Amino acid sequence: MARLTLSPTFQYWMKGIFFNYRQTHRLFKNKYFSNADWNCVEQWFVGVQLHAKLLDWNFDNYYDGHTVSDVTILGVRFLKGYTWQSEQIEGEMIPTPGEVEA
Repeated sequence: MARLTLSPTFQYWMKGIFFNYRQTHRLFKNKYFSNADWNCVEQWFVGVQLHAKLLDWNFDNYYDGHTVSDVTILGVRFLKGYTWQSEQIEGEMIPTPGEVEA
């Protein structure tokens, strides 16, 4: 298994600005799919988003490994969370030397 840590990024999504302060990219053999090459991108983020409610809070919402906590004050939602995406790699898996930890 190899792991690559990516640079932090900003993104605009669903009327909000999100800062991915930690991202990893893992390359691995998936034993459940005939040891095929797979990758998994994990992101830890914080964000600010417009919301229809004036006051609301949700802590540790969980769905299928994705988590988010948020607080809304005067229509502005502040979020913190974790998400991931995993998929099979088409072609040959070639990690970049010097960027991948064993």
